[in-house]
Amino acid sequence: MVRSAGTGVVAYALGLAVLASLAAARSTASMAAGADAITALLAGYHTAFLAGAGFGLIAALLGGLGLRTLAQADAVATDHHSTEGM
Repeated sequence: MVRSAGTGVVAYALGLAVLASLAAARSTASMAAGADAITALLAGYHTAFLAGAGFGLIAALLGGLGLRTLAQADAVATDHHSTEGM
């Protein structure tokens, strides 16, 4: 699968926008609850970091499952080609 450089840039920008939105929402909620600015900002960064780590873990699991599936498909294709000439 060939991917253009623009696709990666858009994906990174979208991921950053999601994490920044989560951080801003959490910071705003913390400020509304009475936290000082530094504590609220830290809470927002903490939320964004945990969400990013969760997304990374999900991507790693899906990638691992996908790679295993591709390897199995390759093995089946190799078996099929080797028995084709018989």
